[in-house]
Amino acid sequence: FLRVMALTGLLAPFALPVLAMLTVPGLLVSTAFAAWHMLRARREASPTSEPVLIRNPFSLGPALLLMALVMVMTLAARWVLERFGDAGLAVVLAISGSIDVDSAIITMGGLPPGTLTPRIAGLVLLAPVAINSLFKAGVAVGIAGWTRGWPSALPLVLSALACLAAIPLA
Repeated sequence: FLRVMALTGLLAPFALPVLAMLTVPGLLVSTAFAAWHMLRARREASPTSEPVLIRNPFSLGPALLLMALVMVMTLAARWVLERFGDAGLAVVLAISGSIDVDSAIITMGGLPPGTLTPRIAGLVLLAPVAINSLFKAGVAVGIAGWTRGWPSALPLVLSALACLAAIPLA
């Protein structure tokens, strides 16, 4: 949530106040779960734990994929916005954000100034954030099964619900 807010502040600052108001509840829920899991892991640490493999963050493949996704989504967003208005834009960004929230933020930042009000922009960006969290929860359960996947899925679902519960405040 912090990364999403930082990227929004850099690329679509007009949307940040509303988006922050909507995502802070999810941030608090996810932070609470992360702290709980860290404390629990510290108490249950085993000396036979295997190291986590870290991928190269400067790999060219994911960067090119993000660039292609942003190009396609920018074209789609402008066409849909012109043809169907704010609701259509929300659908396009929600679909793109289910896979990658960054592409939705980059697309929002590339819209002409004044295209959306800050309130609508924040609400539109909330859709990909919430859907992405729910998508990741589904992936966790789908890959690990219910028994092993729910500890990862539960915080994601509750974080998304906390964000959605904040909509009346916007």
